[in-house]
Amino acid sequence: MDFTVISRFGAEHHEMLCREVNDYWRRLDESDRFDVEGIEAPLGAIPLIAYDCQRRCPVLVKRYASAGLHRYNMLEGTNFKLGAVTKYNKLQNFVSPYYITLLAQDSVSGSHQTFQVLVDEQRVGRLDIIVEIARPRGMTTKEPHIPSFSVADELPQWPDSFSDTNRFYLMKQSEFLNNDWIYLYLELVLCKIERVGISDSDLSKLKIVKAVIETKEDMLPPDEILNAKTAVVYITFKGMAKAQVAGEHDERKAIVRRILNEDTGRLSLMGHLIGENPYIDIDPVTFFNSPAHTDAVRRAPELLLPPYMLPAAAVYGSRICCRRICVNFQIWVKLSSYILCVFWIFQICVSHET
Repeated sequence: MDFTVISRFGAEHHEMLCREVNDYWRRLDESDRFDVEGIEAPLGAIPLIAYDCQRRCPVLVKRYASAGLHRYNMLEGTNFKLGAVTKYNKLQNFVSPYYITLLAQDSVSGSHQTFQVLVDEQRVGRLDIIVEIARPRGMTTKEPHIPSFSVADELPQWPDSFSDTNRFYLMKQSEFLNNDWIYLYLELVLCKIERVGISDSDLSKLKIVKAVIETKEDMLPPDEILNAKTAVVYITFKGMAKAQVAGEHDERKAIVRRILNEDTGRLSLMGHLIGENPYIDIDPVTFFNSPAHTDAVRRAPELLLPPYMLPAAAVYGSRICCRRICVNFQIWVKLSSYILCVFWIFQICVSHET
């Protein structure tokens, strides 16, 4: 039985619905779920929704696409950069796999190539993803996709000191330019937290003050440390004036762990911000006379938020605001389902009595 099925009323339709859903996912699997145009989901199934990115693409999806190219470059020794995201497919869930089709450019030869990337989200509101597939379009995986699970280990604590040079490597400022994945990791952490309200212009203001890499092996040369398959990156940064607890010039901290399994090719990225609590006290009078309120009003059409939720969006951040919206929506859906079930049961009882 497919657990994505929302059962229709009446036992006589259940078996037919299961067949339709199985056929629907079989057709999707023929393209590894990357090309789903023209494949309609049966009524009662949770569909894989296709999104066209010709005009606009979410910031998070573009970072997921870059993470896929990062995985491919690490495994193949290439240097592809993201050109543009063409399209992507996802479920209508808070945690979903993303099937992304993108155009990339080889920074060495200048040639362009279309890639397919699959990113599996593991959590809401925190960076915890696994890049399952990253390949040129036309290549197929030898084995069917098996849903993955996040690595169980939690992130380490922020060290009191980085003085142990056998354990930690302090990146030079010049190395940031040749290893742009360091900014990608930081952007992914912020995008997962500020999932709705963050923009490319916001991310362009980021400045990494310091980055330290910790690997399992001691005394590796710098090149091997930067490309280590398993590493923890400690990042100190500033530049996000939208932060709930910090200004544009205040330093903040992020930690990201990378695990690249060379046997399966799966890249796991897990990370979060250090010492930040989104729930803070603020004087309403101060807020309504602050630049944060002006910024929230300006972003209201972009965020699709009603006016009464602007303080929540600006003060607590879009993460908290969206969480409350989602919780209210889930409650509304559940209540509606219960009412509908009671209504149908009542109709059936009335029909039997008549």
